[in-house]
Amino acid sequence: MSSFKRYFLISAVSLLLDLSFFVIFYSSGLSVFQAAIFARLISSVFNFTFNKYYVFHSSSSSLLPFQIITYFFLAFSTSLISASLINALGLVSVFFASSGKFLIDSFLFVLNYFLQKKIIFKK
Repeated sequence: MSSFKRYFLISAVSLLLDLSFFVIFYSSGLSVFQAAIFARLISSVFNFTFNKYYVFHSSSSSLLPFQIITYFFLAFSTSLISASLINALGLVSVFFASSGKFLIDSFLFVLNYFLQKKIIFKK
């Protein structure tokens, strides 16, 4: 299986974890914002771990601090970029925001793969 297919699979599982934990946390009384943050943290730790060892086969422990910092910086930056662009499209219309979200997030998904492969988990 290619690394991109593994990346896609791990991303899909991370999405399911994120959604599941969001429902659990929100149902237990946390605010939407709190539930979203905690769910994303859990799914991001899962995603980082499996991307490092399963997708990109990066076993170097000496690079771990660099990889953690750059991974979470990338994840945070990607979220900000996505939300900002979708918000800007939403100012035009709900249709543009909805359809734009898919295109924006798809582009960022592929971009993240290459950034992780070439910078964060490079061999």
